[in-house]
Amino acid sequence: MLKKVKDERLTNKELKCIKGLAILQNVVIFGLLVHQTIQKDVPAREIFNLSNPLFVAFAVFFIPMIIVENIIELLNEDENKYSQKRY
Repeated sequence: MLKKVKDERLTNKELKCIKGLAILQNVVIFGLLVHQTIQKDVPAREIFNLSNPLFVAFAVFFIPMIIVENIIELLNEDENKYSQKRY
């Protein structure tokens, strides 16, 4: 019998789940940074700099999330355009 070949690309449901978790993680880290600013009563420029490990974690997760999300969306859109094209 013929076996179906599983499509290895991420489905839209999986992408939405990954995107949602990444956004939630970044919102929580940003909230903690704002909480530090309010609780310590210091200017935001002292909290939002590279000497703060929490800000470094935020930058490490936020910037790649934006880049990877855009690349995956573009690749999926291109693949969908080519797969729907009829000759």
